[in-house]
Amino acid sequence: LTERGVTFGYGNLIVDMRGLKIMSDMGAPTIFDITHSLQLPAAGGSSGEVSGGLRNFAPVLARSATATGYLDGYFLEVHADPNNAKSDAATQLSIEQATVLLRQIIPLWYHLKGSTQSDRVFV
Repeated sequence: LTERGVTFGYGNLIVDMRGLKIMSDMGAPTIFDITHSLQLPAAGGSSGEVSGGLRNFAPVLARSATATGYLDGYFLEVHADPNNAKSDAATQLSIEQATVLLRQIIPLWYHLKGSTQSDRVFV
């Protein structure tokens, strides 16, 4: 199951962290889609072909989702040159940004899972 935000009609995706526990309680793996959660569907213009987004909030949402303790994994879109990506350019992370972010959240994820195996993660 994947949390990726929902829209309420005013051009912004909202992530309700309570949903992570609800999904986890269903017994299926729970994933947080970091980059999709950053989209601003109405910000790309009236054509509806391009979404805007707030890439700078990736660390905030990723840490918040991780802190719930109910995640089994993450999804994120990464591009060598995010601003020139053909899809979701406003929310994709650069390789460097993704690396920094994963180095922040993975140790927290392991800590909350009660594991000391973070040395097995190669980022």
